[in-house]
Amino acid sequence: MGRPKNPPKKKYKHSEVQDIVAAYLMTAGRIRIVCKEAKSKHREVPDIYAVDRRGTYMVEVKVSHKDFLADNRKPFRKRPKEGVGKWRYYACPEGIILPEEVPPKWGLIYVYEDGRVEIVKGKKLPSEKDENRYTFQQNYELEYWMLYALVRKAVSWGIGSDGFWKYNKDDFVDKDEYYAMGETPPSEEEETEDDGEEELNDE
Repeated sequence: MGRPKNPPKKKYKHSEVQDIVAAYLMTAGRIRIVCKEAKSKHREVPDIYAVDRRGTYMVEVKVSHKDFLADNRKPFRKRPKEGVGKWRYYACPEGIILPEEVPPKWGLIYVYEDGRVEIVKGKKLPSEKDENRYTFQQNYELEYWMLYALVRKAVSWGIGSDGFWKYNKDDFVDKDEYYAMGETPPSEEEETEDDGEEELNDE
C-alpha cells in the first residue's frame, strides 16, 4: 500500500488536530483526565497525555510526514522504556501516516476532513478485549513524575476549558501559599535545568 495519491484537501493545523483528538478522548474514549502539552522534569512533552483507571495514554500529533519521520529519531522513540504512556498513539489528518509505518504496539488516529475521528490501528476506546497486545512496558518512575507534575499544578493552577494549564489567583492558592503548604521552591540550578529542557523540547 503506497501513499495516497489524493491527500486530504483540508490542511489541519497542529493545534486543531490536538483539540479534536483531545475532545475525542474525553467523549468517545470516556477519559476524564486529558491534558495538552503536559510538562514535567521528563524531557518528553506529549501533545496529549491522558489518564483513566486502566492506565495512561500518550498521543503525538503530526500534520506532516516529514515531522513523523523526525519524531522517530528522538531518544525515547528509539528506547521505548524511556517514554511515557501505557498506550501510545500518533494522530494525524487522514493519510499523512500509513498504518504500516507506525512502530510496533503504537496506535494511529485519523482525523478526517469532516472532523470525524477514527482509531485505525491500536487499542480501541474506551476498551478492547485484547488491549494488552498494544501495552508498553511502563517506566513507573517517569510516569510518576508526569502524574506528580499534573497533581502539583492542580494545587495552584487549573485546567482551562481549552485543556491548557492556567493560573487563576481567584480560584487557587497563590505561589507563597503553595510553598507554605510544604512544597520546596525550585533552586536556581533546577530552574536553569528546566529552561534547558524546554529549549530541547522546542527543538
